[in-house]
Amino acid sequence: MGKIKRQSVLFVRNNVWDSFEYKNQKIWFAGRINYVKKIVKKIFSNKISNFNNLKNILLQANEPFALAFFYNDFFLCCTDLIRSFPIFFSLKDDTYYFSNVGEKLINPESEIDSSSLLECLSTGYCLGQKTIYKNINCMKPGQLIYNYNLQKDLKFDFFFKFNQTIKKENFHKDFFEEKFSKLFDGIIDNLIKISNDNQIVIPLSGGLDSRLILCKLVEKKYDNIFAFSYGLKKNSDAIIAQKVSNSLNVKWHFIDFNKSKFREYYNSNLKKNYDRFADNLSAVPNYQDVFFVYELKRLNLISDKSTFVNGQTGDFITGAQIPYTFGQKMVQNFFFEKIKTKNFYLWKELESLNAEVHINDHFKNFLKFNEKKLSFEDLFEIWNFEERQVKYIINGQRAYEFFDFRWFLPFWDGELIKFWNSVPFELKYNQNLYKYFLKNWNYQNLFNSDRFEVTAFTGNLNYFVKSLSFLLNFGNLFYKKEDFLMYFDYFSRYGYSYNFFNLKLFIKYRKKIKNAYALHIMKWLLDKGLKNKLFSDDSIRKLVKDEDIIHL
Repeated sequence: MGKIKRQSVLFVRNNVWDSFEYKNQKIWFAGRINYVKKIVKKIFSNKISNFNNLKNILLQANEPFALAFFYNDFFLCCTDLIRSFPIFFSLKDDTYYFSNVGEKLINPESEIDSSSLLECLSTGYCLGQKTIYKNINCMKPGQLIYNYNLQKDLKFDFFFKFNQTIKKENFHKDFFEEKFSKLFDGIIDNLIKISNDNQIVIPLSGGLDSRLILCKLVEKKYDNIFAFSYGLKKNSDAIIAQKVSNSLNVKWHFIDFNKSKFREYYNSNLKKNYDRFADNLSAVPNYQDVFFVYELKRLNLISDKSTFVNGQTGDFITGAQIPYTFGQKMVQNFFFEKIKTKNFYLWKELESLNAEVHINDHFKNFLKFNEKKLSFEDLFEIWNFEERQVKYIINGQRAYEFFDFRWFLPFWDGELIKFWNSVPFELKYNQNLYKYFLKNWNYQNLFNSDRFEVTAFTGNLNYFVKSLSFLLNFGNLFYKKEDFLMYFDYFSRYGYSYNFFNLKLFIKYRKKIKNAYALHIMKWLLDKGLKNKLFSDDSIRKLVKDEDIIHL
């Protein structure tokens, strides 16, 4: 272990982090300043040496925040429940260094970690607390690092762990429905208060979660709302979003994916700067919104004081991603298979290379720490939360911070996280409770399941693909069905993600990749100047040998 020195805290001011003085101490923070000051006041007003009090104060903080400060001989650094704002640390010469900017910890001795590159190519992010550098790590959600005596070793602990800190409750479905309804109303009330009549911008999909947020704002008569959708023309998300917006009399705008324009953005300094801002040295940046937000800003369609509010990740937190186990308890092999199938091998060839051994070792280590003997259902959500949700989905908020906009995630409010952690498995599975609430509320009949259907394709293309799919069910073609249909992804609901690359490249690599993000990951790593490092690994070299990939 190592110690901490005042000069080893290397935080910097930017459009996300700032500092203020409290009791003659500098407090580094991210989040709403008035909210963070309340947290700090509670910490200082209690005995800092009372560790249980400290953990409880942090557990009750429901808005996004992060903190780092010294107080006499006491040091505290902590993330919130979802690690809204990453914090990096590194151990060198028996001293820990901390920063809100990972690059501040890179030194001449820093080495790229080949195993981390392999993980990034397989999933899009480094696993655990790792970054692509051997000596730099990133804090986990709900983690605190502290020291009561600067001459002694730092202590690492958690004030919150998903599916572990909060006990499951055993109440009737109606009890949980009423509680969820009240909690969500309170969260939207808080959003309205924070927004202070300024514009709320909602990326509106065809799904239930962003629709719920929009309907709640309309129900509460908040007027300054702007909704937008994007992608290829006539995609089902946009069609549904327009119908919903029209029903609610909300201003809505569609951003068509113009190939030449958005490819220009994608290959410009805009992307390079965003990559540096958002990748946290550990994950491919989430490009889902960033170029479309830039377009809204360029067209002066949104206010500088806007708050972006999206529906991420309603389906995860409400139980949609728990795999179906045929009514049986999940077992270890099923657990491994489902996580791998969903999250790994974005470059398919990695499964047959030595990545498989490395990934299996990761899961063995993950299961070692199951001291509470949690079910595999719980562990499935814990892994998903700590890896994919925090590192990729929640990291998507960087797209708004990059342009200096505020953001708000209703489904990741602390109270709601703790609520869903308390809901028993049978009510969470298949969104049982969530759908029950939506069906009963059914604001303006906009949650009637028969009214809206999100489809991969629309119009004549939808009929064509369905017909082709039906025909391929017969004869020997059934076994090649997916091989045929995958080439239509370029024109699908998520086709814009593939359309950043030309059709020729897509056709060449479609069979080798699980989805478009395999190509985005490769470009991100190459743009970081890691071509030589990629070539030095025997497994990775087989993926990057083609000239068009090298110059992606």
